[in-house]
Amino acid sequence: MAPNAAKAGVTIFDYTGFLQSYSVPTTGLYDITAFGAQGGGLGAAGGFGAEIGGRVALTAGQTLTIAVGGAGSYGGGGGGTYVVLGAWDTQLPPPPPASFTPLVVAGGGGGGGTSGAGGNGLPGNNGDVGGQGGNGGAFVGGGGGGGGGFSRNGGDAFLPTSTGGLSFTDGGMGGFGFCPPVLICQPTGGYGGGGGGGGSYSGVGGGGGGGGYSGGYGGDGFGGEGGGGGGSFLAANATGPLFGFSPHSNGLVDISLVPAPTPGAGLAGLTALALAGLYQRKRHG
Repeated sequence: MAPNAAKAGVTIFDYTGFLQSYSVPTTGLYDITAFGAQGGGLGAAGGFGAEIGGRVALTAGQTLTIAVGGAGSYGGGGGGTYVVLGAWDTQLPPPPPASFTPLVVAGGGGGGGTSGAGGNGLPGNNGDVGGQGGNGGAFVGGGGGGGGGFSRNGGDAFLPTSTGGLSFTDGGMGGFGFCPPVLICQPTGGYGGGGGGGGSYSGVGGGGGGGGYSGGYGGDGFGGEGGGGGGSFLAANATGPLFGFSPHSNGLVDISLVPAPTPGAGLAGLTALALAGLYQRKRHG
């Protein structure tokens, strides 16, 4: 699905399961808001994705690469949503991580376990330098895979394997979960690095970690623990930071050009104030 221009100066990117790009049309300030995806439920509910936003300066001709996270299923972690500065030609091998500068990353929610709810995507910069992936869950029989980080993949769970989500720089594919033969399920992590869910093995299963700047941990199968939410990131030079939880199932990105001040508007305002002051002085003089 192509980006949706809701109105002049505003571009919306919906979930597609593929990388998308945005070419900056005009030099100026832009409000960028990213929403992480929700984790899938497995008995207990999956966690909400994070909502992260801020205002950044961009230059005409720059390219942003965008990965909009997808919701996890059957205990899979939700995908993180990434807005990074730098171009990515998907017909070529992935560029090195140093080619990209993250601007806004919204963590995905952790997948729910059979007993424990998944953690919400975390606001603020909770990622380690390099954006590491989350650890996989333990316990033989149903641990969830860890969520993928910005540049490091999530860890796989202990046997039977539920795989971790891939990092943004490795393409962001969600992990695959374990599903017992007696069940029909697809405990997969969402696009954007969501970890695979643990399925339900002997009645218990852990949720996958959410993808994000740092990946959430995979829930232990023992006790049916929910997966951790992915960490989020906002560029240090961004102003007007916005942190919250996403109301959406899949992720979303909103990019809005901030209107430039009308020439002379400030002078007109000062003139009006000066005339008002002169009127008041004449009334009371």
